[in-house]
Amino acid sequence: MDNLFELTVEDDDIGVFAVSFVAEPAIERDFVYFNKAEVKFAAIDEERHLVAGPLLVPDKKILRLDAFNQPYHVYFKADTIQAISQKYMMNNFNNEVTYEHSKPVKDVTLVESWIVSSSTKDKSNLYGFTMPRGTWFGIMKVNNPELWADVKAGKVKGFSIEGEFEHTEVKNSLQVDLNKAIVDLSEPEAKAVLNKIKHILKNDGRYRKGQRIDMIELEGEGGQPSIVSSYPGQFGPGKKKKNYIHPALIGQTK
Repeated sequence: MDNLFELTVEDDDIGVFAVSFVAEPAIERDFVYFNKAEVKFAAIDEERHLVAGPLLVPDKKILRLDAFNQPYHVYFKADTIQAISQKYMMNNFNNEVTYEHSKPVKDVTLVESWIVSSSTKDKSNLYGFTMPRGTWFGIMKVNNPELWADVKAGKVKGFSIEGEFEHTEVKNSLQVDLNKAIVDLSEPEAKAVLNKIKHILKNDGRYRKGQRIDMIELEGEGGQPSIVSSYPGQFGPGKKKKNYIHPALIGQTK
């Protein structure tokens, strides 16, 4: 089983600092663009260039790749998503938009944002969505003609957030007896141990400098590494590049 990490935000973390229009949204849900045939109220139509969709879905396991090209999964709890959405608005990041996590896009704004309180009795139902309670849902106004053309052509299909979060590894059912000899480990146990070592080495500055590291020195509190990384896309404002771990989807061309 691949490693699983819960993503959280601390008081001094930026959280989400941009939303990207992408062809393959990591949360595996597409947004919809509105026209008169798709909505029942005239206040929103194709003339206004509005798109709506989920930004984050609670407990949705998202597949990522680490710096060693090893797969792992991350997820957000509902209360974390609520805190992220509030921090995003308080930081006035609603105009921070990118295209495929690569270049900033102007004239696009998050004009509405809310947390889904009921899967069956929520405003998002009007737009064809039935999302879990706790989903962060948003409506974007796209005044950028090139981006709007890509939306209508289906070249971009969903939202993907960019931000910085704390990673806390979640224990799975596989328990490895560390008193076993290496040759006695099963293949899943050996893979779990190898992934653990890779995560620890990745976050040790001496490893990147090519210094010798004695294995006894790798053991942290509880044996668990603490990972701080961007997710996904560009570096956050004021954050150092060394904290970035590119979490590209498996099979996604970068």
